[in-house]
Amino acid sequence: MKWIIHFLVCLFSIQSVFSQIIEIKNPSEAYSVGKQFFFFEDTSGKLSIKEIQQTQYQTQFIQNKSEFFTNPATSSAFWFRFTVKNQTSQPIWLSIASTFIFYLDLYQETADGKWVQVAQTGVLRADSSRAYPVTHGFWLPLHQDQTTKTYYLRIQQDYPIEFPLTIGTNQALQFEKDLMLGMNAGYLGVMLIMFLYNTFLYFSTKDKLFLLYGIYVIVTSATTTFLNGFPIITSFIKDNEFLYRQFPLWNLLNTAMVVIFCFQYLNVKQNSLFFYRLIQGLFGSYTLAALLLFFGIMSTTIIIEITEIISILIFGVCWWRQFYVWKVNKMKAARYYVWGWFFIFVSVIIFLGVINGFFPYNIFLRNAGTIGDCLETWFFALALGDRYQILRQEKAEIQEENLRLIENQKMDLEEKILERTKEILEKNEELFKLKDNLILTNRIAKVGYWEMNFIQPAFIWSDVTKDIFEVEPEVSPALSTMIELFSEGYNRNTIQKLFQEAQAQGKHFDARLQIRTATGLEKWVRVIGFSEQKNGICMRVYGILQDISIEKEYEDQLITSRTMLQNFFDLTIDFMAIASMDGYFLKVNETFSRVLGYSTEELLTTSFLQMIHPEDIESTQQEMKKLAAGYVTIDFENRFLTKDGKYLWLSWRTAPDPDNNFLIATARDVTERKKSESALLHLKNNLELTSQIAKVGI
Repeated sequence: MKWIIHFLVCLFSIQSVFSQIIEIKNPSEAYSVGKQFFFFEDTSGKLSIKEIQQTQYQTQFIQNKSEFFTNPATSSAFWFRFTVKNQTSQPIWLSIASTFIFYLDLYQETADGKWVQVAQTGVLRADSSRAYPVTHGFWLPLHQDQTTKTYYLRIQQDYPIEFPLTIGTNQALQFEKDLMLGMNAGYLGVMLIMFLYNTFLYFSTKDKLFLLYGIYVIVTSATTTFLNGFPIITSFIKDNEFLYRQFPLWNLLNTAMVVIFCFQYLNVKQNSLFFYRLIQGLFGSYTLAALLLFFGIMSTTIIIEITEIISILIFGVCWWRQFYVWKVNKMKAARYYVWGWFFIFVSVIIFLGVINGFFPYNIFLRNAGTIGDCLETWFFALALGDRYQILRQEKAEIQEENLRLIENQKMDLEEKILERTKEILEKNEELFKLKDNLILTNRIAKVGYWEMNFIQPAFIWSDVTKDIFEVEPEVSPALSTMIELFSEGYNRNTIQKLFQEAQAQGKHFDARLQIRTATGLEKWVRVIGFSEQKNGICMRVYGILQDISIEKEYEDQLITSRTMLQNFFDLTIDFMAIASMDGYFLKVNETFSRVLGYSTEELLTTSFLQMIHPEDIESTQQEMKKLAAGYVTIDFENRFLTKDGKYLWLSWRTAPDPDNNFLIATARDVTERKKSESALLHLKNNLELTSQIAKVGI
């Protein structure tokens, strides 16, 4: 009895499914048939047309309640059943206004009750599979004869499903096609104008914000038209598998442009590090989700839901930051951006709500993204125009300031010219005085002039030169006479060679030689010579002669003193060093290398603070501060690391040299003394402890 009742229920259910017949009467009218078809969700996605005829599946078909069909992202396949009666004499078509359908199959019942596949298409199938060339969705052919026929439509995609089903003749459906084409063409026209407008502003101002927004306009136009079923991007990228399955991945570019534009306009990193990190985190999460989809780690349905939520959060955070800058930071120029971001934020919520079935489906809500983009573009045009005016005003103010500065500089220049002229006149007067002073100075400095002219053979000596050679003032000696006054041997041979090279090769010379004056007195002189050549011929050799006898004597004494000091520096058993204020040795004696084990190069190229025991670094730095302040260090002790890893106690005496900004230091190895002191202290403590124990015993 139960199976009879069950059979009757199933039969009644099947009868109700077949009871809805769509009648197409007017050839110029498109019929929306959303409420007149039944659907079934095949969660396995594997049922065939034959299997779907089974009673267990037929009873699960549900009548659609609205003119549109929507469902969130899923991997299921959906079967739609509808019956059509064509009362026109023209072919009729089924219009499915969605471009995101991966696989679409249409089956028709024949007169003998069999089912044949009359259409097999979808975005992941070849374009040649399309029965009619429309960009917005798919047109599937139904029957032409005036009969009643039943159809099964199978649809499968991983994205949210949202589309109206419309049946009509080619003439009737053409209006809907032209309407969608016109809307998208109008949208692209607005975005193109905006791109050209920003390009003009960029070349006018060189402000990269306009360039960024121009790029953003191009990227968002491609994305919006793709989502609205007008995929112009497919004209450039032919890989539909990538475009449709990996939409979150290539949409990263659009999301990145949103983030970059927000960062640049609001200076988010400088003004609010929290928002900067927040937006970075959201963008990073979107990128991670797209990569998980690309590498097949997570399913498309989950990734789509995640990226939709992240997209809403990114637009929401950007809008909130704009609003905060406008209201709290009192940035008046941000008001247009606030409204622009508000409309795009709201349009994203509406669009995602519609395609996921949260909001009712109509042509305006379905195209919320397009409308939001247009409103955003209009407000951003106002904002960018306002920014352009601000930049022009700033440029005018800068030009005005530059003109004022030029005028001031002109006046300053005239004053400086007058001052310079006065200075030149005063300098001329000083030159006449300096000439007399120079003659006197040369005599005091014992610097004389000489010249040998080969064109008009003549040898010239100045009075100071004559004084140095101790010849009579009225004497006019020749070059040979001068050379003979240089000490015989090395000195005379050298000056003779230098004169020959100057005359023959044009060489200059600077030599320190010994002379024997006309009175027989030995002196040291510095002789400097220059050769003047013309067309390979020596015109003259001239120069100066300076008596450096006293300097030479001082120099010999200094060399002797330095030798003695260096011997003392190297032979002393104590550590001796010269160090800079920043912690480097400039010079060390051999005791450092011998005792510590380091080479001289290691000691001079390594900060000595790195060789000091860690417990002594702070006290050493405090002592160096005292030295920098001009105090002298006496018996300061610290531990130095030897190359073999041991520490030696050194006792320092250091004095600063403020004129040369370095330290002069000596040190003595007191390691054994420190050990003795430690041993004595240990012995003392033991004696005191023994004494206390003895008292307790008494």
